[in-house]
Amino acid sequence: AKRQQGENWREVELYEMRAVSGRVSLDSPEMHRLRADIQAGRVNVVMVTELSRISRSVSDFLQFYTFTSEHGAEVVCLKQDLDSTTPAGKLMTTVIMALAEFERDQVCERNRDATLARSQKGFYCGGSRLLGYDLPEGKKGSLVVNERQAEVVRLAFSIYERTGSILETYKELNARGFRTESYTSRREKHHASGPFGYTKTRWLLQNKAYVGVRQVNKKRKRLDPESLPESQRYAEVKANWEPIINRETFDRVQKPFAANTLS
Repeated sequence: AKRQQGENWREVELYEMRAVSGRVSLDSPEMHRLRADIQAGRVNVVMVTELSRISRSVSDFLQFYTFTSEHGAEVVCLKQDLDSTTPAGKLMTTVIMALAEFERDQVCERNRDATLARSQKGFYCGGSRLLGYDLPEGKKGSLVVNERQAEVVRLAFSIYERTGSILETYKELNARGFRTESYTSRREKHHASGPFGYTKTRWLLQNKAYVGVRQVNKKRKRLDPESLPESQRYAEVKANWEPIINRETFDRVQKPFAANTLS
């Protein structure tokens, strides 16, 4: 408010960064819109509640600050009274951004550790939605079988056992009118329903979640475990949800995959 005394400021636009991480904020649609307005001369003062709302990365923030300076715009922060146009102010801005970046990295590390601990206990920690299961309200990390969808999963395994072909499997599923389920993620990103294809069908047929197995550090499955700390090694634990496919059926379906005889 003090900065506006005697100055004729006018709000021209509101840019809302809802559910946008400070780690990727500069790539958000709202930030692209703000940059375009600055470049067009519509905005010459960017007012933020705190600097971390622009970015939690020192280099990214300084890149944004350079951009605003080049186009004659100023950054005003309500929470931290900073004047980034002076050497001392720029130093303080850099220090504050470095602390914000450090805090972000600490939070990310704690979240990774918490996710790993829950995975090792067999909990579902999000990611791709599993066809055949629902997320029960009030039971974080749990899954319950959706019988209607589970029948599609069982049918996919049955068709593949009969045909030995992923192509024939998804063609038959689609011909019978089955589709993947639509859902909205926790970050409010909508995933539309659609026909089965090669990638989705293969992923379904190879997913050990359907036999009640929770895979930990799955992306490191092919790495030498001796080269990794124990916490980063691939492991399989009993999941805290009921299986849809029995182990014998699942293992029979995996044999052609292992032998590289997929068609």
